[in-house]
Amino acid sequence: MTPKPFILTLLLASVVSMPLFALDMNSSTFLSSSNQYTYNRTLGHEDEFFFFGEYQFAQDFTVGGGFSTAFNSFPERFFVSFKVNNHPSFLQYSVTFLSRDFPDYEIRENSIYPTIGLLTRFFELEVGLGFRFLGGIPEGGTISTQYKLKFFLLNFKKYQLTYTIKNFDNFYAANITAISHNLDNMIKINDNWMLTVGLGLRNAGQVGMSSFYSAFYGSVGIRYYLD
Repeated sequence: MTPKPFILTLLLASVVSMPLFALDMNSSTFLSSSNQYTYNRTLGHEDEFFFFGEYQFAQDFTVGGGFSTAFNSFPERFFVSFKVNNHPSFLQYSVTFLSRDFPDYEIRENSIYPTIGLLTRFFELEVGLGFRFLGGIPEGGTISTQYKLKFFLLNFKKYQLTYTIKNFDNFYAANITAISHNLDNMIKINDNWMLTVGLGLRNAGQVGMSSFYSAFYGSVGIRYYLD
């Protein structure tokens, strides 16, 4: 009879290994830009442009960075991130430094959030802590739990559809109740170019004093993978 630990090991390996038909690009180093249109019941609508990229130094180390602007100030947000993979292969460790500007309130928010991620065939789970500091506000520091759960609904060599529940990404870090729901499409054009299309529903934000309302957004972008 096959030992039960061996069967469990095989099952675990089948789950944490990379998807059979994962989106296939020639490189992990890329540059990306997108435009996001957001509608908020209390704050109206806003267009924001995002520019970011990642550079893979080695198989297990990646550096990323980017900025965004809605032309209220420049930049509204910018970030730098560092990721380590393959220790072991199904785990990812990252730390992100983020700065956000709220010119209407003369506040700048600075955050740092270390996370650890579980990478599997069907989903990715990332959790960590967010340390946030609000400039101009006495005792403006907070600590919150960060989480991101991504499901691969479709994952082929030229097309990927994912659904993500989260309260943070590269460009924002919110408290534990600020849940965002995201449906993202990635469409391979050729070996270097990819089209990205996203739809989402998120918390409207604390700074706007409209936390009980939702904001709807749609985004379209392009991504270039370097050889």
